[in-house]
Amino acid sequence: MGAQPSKDLELEEYLSYFSLEERAKLEQTFKQILGEKCDSAIDCFNLDQLHRHLEPFLPALMIERLHDEMANVLNKSESHNRLVNYRSFVAAMAHLLKGNVHEKSHIVRRLATERKDSVSSPELLKFVEEMLSAFILIITDTPQFISWRLGVTEASTEHLSLLLLHDLLYKDYPHTDVQHQHVSDQVYTETDIEIWLTKCSLMVMVLEMVFRACFKVLSESSLQEAAASQSQNYGFQPLPFCVGVDWKRFKTLLDIPSVLLLNSHIPPAYRSTWHLLFSSNVHGESFSSMLTRVVCQGPSILLVRDKNGYVFGGFASEAWEPSTKFSGTADSFVFTLVPRMGVYLATGYNSNFMYLAVNQQTFPNGMGLGGQLNNFGIWLDANFDHGHSTAGCTTFNSPQLSAESHFRVDVVEVWRIGPEVVKDKVQRLDPSILDIDPEAKAMLSLINKGPVSEGLREKDPMADMPEEKNLLPL
Repeated sequence: MGAQPSKDLELEEYLSYFSLEERAKLEQTFKQILGEKCDSAIDCFNLDQLHRHLEPFLPALMIERLHDEMANVLNKSESHNRLVNYRSFVAAMAHLLKGNVHEKSHIVRRLATERKDSVSSPELLKFVEEMLSAFILIITDTPQFISWRLGVTEASTEHLSLLLLHDLLYKDYPHTDVQHQHVSDQVYTETDIEIWLTKCSLMVMVLEMVFRACFKVLSESSLQEAAASQSQNYGFQPLPFCVGVDWKRFKTLLDIPSVLLLNSHIPPAYRSTWHLLFSSNVHGESFSSMLTRVVCQGPSILLVRDKNGYVFGGFASEAWEPSTKFSGTADSFVFTLVPRMGVYLATGYNSNFMYLAVNQQTFPNGMGLGGQLNNFGIWLDANFDHGHSTAGCTTFNSPQLSAESHFRVDVVEVWRIGPEVVKDKVQRLDPSILDIDPEAKAMLSLINKGPVSEGLREKDPMADMPEEKNLLPL
């Protein structure tokens, strides 16, 4: 963003990056920072005024660094200004909200450190944690946030911060070798930060949303443009609506940072709504009960906590349906949430994304994600009390996600992701042996012995779902 010789032309150039609606919001925000009886044409604001405006969102040291950057964004001399006029304010907003990744990397370094040309890894980690905290504070009044009734802990915020910084802090190590508890004291240049930001769309979204909220420049038109932009693959749906939960009866394994993380990795078309389908704490520790509520319900997230307290799971990109064959697409992934955070995407090595089998004699019975038969990335056995997680799963290149390779199950949750499946398209989970074993059905036909039970099937177990009887959601 170059400058024109004329100060008026310079101001017009920076204003040109904003819509008319955004320009009006910029001037209104500038006046709010100044206080009453202000004139945006001649007045300036100081650090104390900016601090009062931003204090609810950002820590004092970051506000001080931001003020210094805003005051001197157009300064070509060696001296440092302590006041911010309207021209400098608009220029700073253009860099913050409309700048490219190179300009954003400069802002990150300036806000994270006092160093002249680099930033240390502890400083970057603290900066990311503070930005995430500000982001969560900003969205607390949104209907999406209120629908969840979730908490936020320092540990979960730190774990998400470490994961967001992974490609920068651990760029020389494979994901499976990282010990998140250790952050070496290295320094990074603005070029390093720029490369990191190009790979971390969730962090770019957090930065943009925080500064737009701080300076009230989030117009409806800009929001729609950003949501429609193909280049912004994260969209503007960081937190989905939660439905189907009675929070007086149910406590989830999730928290706000983990929902933010998982929602940023599922396909954008499914990010608007999460619906609780099954919880072992609510519906009982039963594999058949889980299948009754989960089969043919669309894409879903499986969450498991083992008896050692590890929380992990996977995203199933298609509806679960019993079969002896693998299903799903490359949108599927597995993850870990506690005691560390990690997301492991499809490698393209194979298509063994989802597996679900029941009442089989020669195939394993249970639910699996990734890997191979009897050697899954995540496996939940049909008896529902144990499972396994294999290190080096070829489908996702994931590590062992549970505390022990063969684990005991503590809690299981399944969430439908995206819109509700149309009822007339839902297939039923029929318990008939003729459906479970088609070879048996064919053999009966060959020897003229059936199938005689076609009209004597058991009732549809899906009819017992609460949705069918209009009961209160669980």
